[in-house]
Amino acid sequence: MAALFGEQVTLGQENGPEIELLVWGDEHYARYETPDGYSVVYEPDAGLFMYAYIEDGAFASSGIPATADPPEGAVLHGVESPEVRLARAQAPGHTGRDEAERETEEPPPRSEEQ
Repeated sequence: MAALFGEQVTLGQENGPEIELLVWGDEHYARYETPDGYSVVYEPDAGLFMYAYIEDGAFASSGIPATADPPEGAVLHGVESPEVRLARAQAPGHTGRDEAERETEEPPPRSEEQ
C-alpha cells in the first residue's frame, strides 16, 4: 500500500453501510477520520467504525457508530502517541491493514513441502 495523506476512500463495514472516510498512513500504520474531521476506529465485535476518544495516548471506541452524530468528547483530528503508533506497527502479525480486512482474508495456501 502506498502512503495516503488524507485521501477520501469508501470502506465497507460488516454490519453497516459503506462509509466515506479520510485515511492517513501506510502499510505499517493508518488512522481514519470522518469527512468532518472526527477520528474513528473500527470495532470488529460490532462490525462498524465508531467515533474515537483518546485514552493513555491510544484511540478507544466511543461505542457510537460513525454514521451517527458525534458524541460529546469525540476527538477532532486525533493522533495516537508516537509510542502507541510504533507498538501497533511492530505488533506480531501486523501488516498495517485494517483489522476488518484481515478478518475476511483467506489464509495463504499451504505448500506441499511444509
